[in-house]
Amino acid sequence: MTNKLKLSDLSTLKLSFAAKQARQTVQIANAEPIAIIGIGCRFPGQSDTPELYWDLLKQGRDAVTEIPGSRFNLSDYYDPDPDVKGKMNARHGAFISSVEDFDATFFEITPREAINMDPQQRILMEVAWEALESANISQNKLKEILTGVFVGISTFDYALLRSRIQSRNEIDAYFTSGAVLSVAAGRLSYALGLKGPAMSVDTACSSSLVSIHLACQSLRKLECNMALAGGVSLIASPDFYINFSKARMLAPDGKCKTFDDRANGYVRGEGCGVVILKRLSDAISNGDNIIALIRGSAVNQDGASGGLTVPNGPSQEKVIKNAMNSCGVLSDQVSYIEAHGTGTSLGDPIEIGAIANTFGKRNRDASLLVGSVKTNIGHLEAAAGIAGLIKVALSIQNKIIPSHLNFITPSTHIPWDNISIKVPTKNYEWKPINGKRIAGVSSFGFSGTNAHVILEEVPHLPVSNKSKNNFKRPLNILNISAKSKSALNDQIKQYSNYLDNNSKVKFNDFCATANTGRTHFSHRMSFVAQSKEDLSHKLSSFNNTDDQQFIFSGIQANAPEIIFYFSNEYNAFHGMGRQLYETNPTFASTIDKCNTILKDYWKQSLIEILYSEQNTFVKNDFLIPATFSIEYALSSLYIKWGIFPEALIGYGVGEFTSACLSEVFTLDNALKLLSFLSKQYVDEYLSLANEISFSSPKMLMICPDSGEIASKEIVNPQYWINRLNHTDLDFQHSTVLKSMKRPVIIEVCPKSSIPNQLYTLSDQNNKNWLSGITPDIPDWQLVTKNIAKLYTKGVNVNWHEFEKDYQYSLIKLPSYPFQHKKYWIVPDKEENIHQSNNLLGNCLPLPLSNEIRYSLQMSKHYPVYIPDHRIFGSIIVPCASHISMIIQSAKDYFDNDTCIIQDILVHKALVIPDHGRRDVQLLFSPKQNNYDFKILSSDNNQKQKSWDIFASGKYITDNKQSKKINQL
Repeated sequence: MTNKLKLSDLSTLKLSFAAKQARQTVQIANAEPIAIIGIGCRFPGQSDTPELYWDLLKQGRDAVTEIPGSRFNLSDYYDPDPDVKGKMNARHGAFISSVEDFDATFFEITPREAINMDPQQRILMEVAWEALESANISQNKLKEILTGVFVGISTFDYALLRSRIQSRNEIDAYFTSGAVLSVAAGRLSYALGLKGPAMSVDTACSSSLVSIHLACQSLRKLECNMALAGGVSLIASPDFYINFSKARMLAPDGKCKTFDDRANGYVRGEGCGVVILKRLSDAISNGDNIIALIRGSAVNQDGASGGLTVPNGPSQEKVIKNAMNSCGVLSDQVSYIEAHGTGTSLGDPIEIGAIANTFGKRNRDASLLVGSVKTNIGHLEAAAGIAGLIKVALSIQNKIIPSHLNFITPSTHIPWDNISIKVPTKNYEWKPINGKRIAGVSSFGFSGTNAHVILEEVPHLPVSNKSKNNFKRPLNILNISAKSKSALNDQIKQYSNYLDNNSKVKFNDFCATANTGRTHFSHRMSFVAQSKEDLSHKLSSFNNTDDQQFIFSGIQANAPEIIFYFSNEYNAFHGMGRQLYETNPTFASTIDKCNTILKDYWKQSLIEILYSEQNTFVKNDFLIPATFSIEYALSSLYIKWGIFPEALIGYGVGEFTSACLSEVFTLDNALKLLSFLSKQYVDEYLSLANEISFSSPKMLMICPDSGEIASKEIVNPQYWINRLNHTDLDFQHSTVLKSMKRPVIIEVCPKSSIPNQLYTLSDQNNKNWLSGITPDIPDWQLVTKNIAKLYTKGVNVNWHEFEKDYQYSLIKLPSYPFQHKKYWIVPDKEENIHQSNNLLGNCLPLPLSNEIRYSLQMSKHYPVYIPDHRIFGSIIVPCASHISMIIQSAKDYFDNDTCIIQDILVHKALVIPDHGRRDVQLLFSPKQNNYDFKILSSDNNQKQKSWDIFASGKYITDNKQSKKINQL
């Protein structure tokens, strides 16, 4: 009986020591650096990849533009006076392109759901996928990793837009899931099948950096083993512009002048950034490419300050110190700070003061550099922190600190002479301090939540995916796949351009990364090539090349049923498998293992018999175990590469191979049995057969003489006595083989005469018989072509095992070419009362009446020009509005581009109240070939409605008079 130790049994001293050890263990785990292994982004200035983003930073470009008309009509909302109601005094922003574009089919989302989704969700999904591809993590690999999702997201412009241009009748089942912020993280986990923590984080402008902090905590607490973290923001509505203009937050000139004396607000921006994070130890063991390390992080709150949105200097100082303390980084080790830096005359001095107090005085030659990416791409609000973090990660990787823009006159509110801080107005070579490049990133939310993250350069680390073998194969395979033919063609073009523009990339690195680091979809192509130049030629001319025997394609949703076929020894030849033996360690080790076993029974070495320079390979007894060894080694290689047979067929020595592969007997016993049988030592064979153990087959074996599943007789030693000379083959009546819908037969042996019945079964026209090795074709050419054919037929080849025995490094390849379609809400033509250019409203059917009636509601918000038309303080509908209603009716109801209006009479002014709405109707009463019209209105707030006439006149539909108008 075991006595369990209780805490109460420990002395106070031992208990204290145990607690200290436990605390130290936790502290060590909490201090482990977090590796950034992948980056995806969509930032302003066409910065849709990390490489393009770095180009923008390195070149010092300003991505700010005037607000594009595709978002909203700037002239409807702009006024230089920020106090004008409903107006904004900013005309600029930093925007990403084509926010309405999305590949809904790729993520298996219906068009109806896609159009209801906040574009922030859509952008996030594509960028997250690109980040995973940047980290060379395929979907199959992703399913094996407990992965968390942490997304910073705050604004909801698309929901505001929907409420303005769509009626409640448009609300459907996807309304809420498309609008609420919490779904952003959940949808990503759902789409990718992730089981770790998933949370959307809203701390305003610090949201994405807080998400990074939470992801690092989750990794260190072992809640997940990998994390997708970042943030997204989008501008689709003028509402927040108007709000921030009223709060005097925005720079009217469209320049974010951080730390400059001209600082007068920030410029709004939008974008998305996602990083893939792992614990450093896991990243090293998995052989991941590490871009930078997150050493530590911290989050706190301003608490009581000068106002809810007023920064708190001491809190900012504290969060930076907490981040450094969390990882043991000292202030004099830090080279650069990526500041929050919104460019306000209040916030900038407070932030610089907090930084100066944290890092103290330095030698002027070693001043701390402080900059902000907001001068390049504006303030991305919820995505601001991730934009800064990615900037610093790329700066560390490239060993350059990019220039800070719009810094001409240093702010007089900052005591520059008393602090050791310098703003980089040009690109600086990033020199390490004591061998390290370390930086901090700050992000402060206007709700008071502050975050700071410490990043460090990656030290020289061992690479674990380097094979210890020095084998080189003469051919390799490049696989390319997509979810559609158009995407497949685009991917081929991308890869072709990549090879043309990257002369230093290695052939094996390129193929291995594409094969192991990408998800394999149903539309597939395989290119068998011997060099980078050969591959480049095939990629650039795959539709025109005459060399189609090395290019394979296919579209398959389901993999075929694979049959391994093993023949007898009569087709064996000298040197069979020699190229594989010399260039593949797995094949070589299996042959060597067979050779070791056979040494006890043969004077000559199997290796010498097969591969000696002199051809001593003649039709003798050694052919049988030699053929078996080749078949067993080749089938083992196929299985290692993920080619798993549904059934095994063998005759002669091939039946022994299928039995051994199916574990009816062991490899040792198989070779012993074959040695005795080949020498016709029947007594020795029977003696051995009675000693060894036979087992039921682990794979489906098909008897060659019946075509049916092997039964209990194959575990009887007597069954195997005459099998070598058994030549009766009958597959014609095989119910097993006929039940297979898409069989592919692989000849896992020296090329033989194919039984006609099997040849017919495999459908020769569809090339479903894959040949065995032959003296006329190099081994690798045959094997790689077979693998390529299987892959394009839908077989999930284990490419990690295919590449495992050879030297390669993972590299960055082009991302999946999403096939975009446009998804954006449009106004409801029939029911929408908010459509800014529709003055008619709805056409009302009037039973038993020849009258035509349109109805709409007007308020101080609609039509959009109404608030501007005030007379003596009251909103008056202008006469031009009445006339516009008649003109619109000409097109809408009468389908006329022109009309004649006569005898217009305005009876009285139509006044719109500051609160509530007025019902307005346009009534047409037929009179001969023309109509009398009236514009009536009633107070919408009255229970007993009374209708007053505000305007009337005649509407002429006579075609002759209309033609006269057209001739003028």
